[in-house]
Amino acid sequence: MIDINKMNNIDGNYALLYKTYELCIFHIRQEINSNGACFDFETQDCFKDSRKDLSTIELSEKIFSENDKPERMELSKIIIEKVQMYIELYEQYRELFNSYDRYSLMLAQYRKFYNLSSDVSNEDILQSYSMDLGFVNPNKYFESEFYNNIDFVSVDYHYFFYRYACFLKLIFTRNLEFKYEDEYLIKKTSVFIHNSLLHFVYQKLSDILFEPISEFEFISFFNLKNDFIKLKRKKNQTNKIYGLIGNLHRHIEDDLKDIWLDNILKNLGLQKSRYKSKNREYLNATKGDNLDYKDKIETLFDTYNKLNEI
Repeated sequence: MIDINKMNNIDGNYALLYKTYELCIFHIRQEINSNGACFDFETQDCFKDSRKDLSTIELSEKIFSENDKPERMELSKIIIEKVQMYIELYEQYRELFNSYDRYSLMLAQYRKFYNLSSDVSNEDILQSYSMDLGFVNPNKYFESEFYNNIDFVSVDYHYFFYRYACFLKLIFTRNLEFKYEDEYLIKKTSVFIHNSLLHFVYQKLSDILFEPISEFEFISFFNLKNDFIKLKRKKNQTNKIYGLIGNLHRHIEDDLKDIWLDNILKNLGLQKSRYKSKNREYLNATKGDNLDYKDKIETLFDTYNKLNEI
């Protein structure tokens, strides 16, 4: 049996993967056993440290070059077992983890860090939070004081470690490429949709499809820049929203399309399977209200495209 605590430098990467997921599993089991009651600032702080540990790991060809050796095969096996356990726990208790009120944690941490009085409203804090986030260099987000002092409490680490576990399972079992793309950082660093297009859509469609919201919040929502902004669908407008999402989706770079679509549907409380079905209906509309709306929205996007032709 291999002693996970006595390894060379290369195998130390394996040890860190193992210990990180062992700690993550410990925390989420506590949350499961308490039905989420023990999820708090301290939990997020521990997850922040674990994410930092993962960022130091170098998954390279050198690490996997001796996977045919018995010792390395045993290491791979125990890591796969750990990440598979995390995957299964996350998928089983996904609804519990998604129900956590990270928004309130952020508000409390923001008040504490800036020593704000109770007279400062949550709405004012959210606006200040959004402005502060805008000043952070997105490529240095995880190194920023804003993240390390405040915003770490808002991160969905449960989902982060789930995606990373799925990635590890693939490279350990299928020997795929070693590059991991952090979805959370991609959201922070990418401009999915040009602000001028979202401005155009906001002016023409926001009041029809959604409950009142400021243009700043609308643009931030559709560019995935603020997980706390909630865009509420108007009654009986969901099918039209599917059509809007489909048109916006076509304006996004190919390598960002999947991340954007998954997050927008999640944030709007919509199912991807339902979106695919309704978007097909929208695209194939030949009569009635569906055709009228299709004509209206495609005219809107055509007008925007013509106005922005070089």
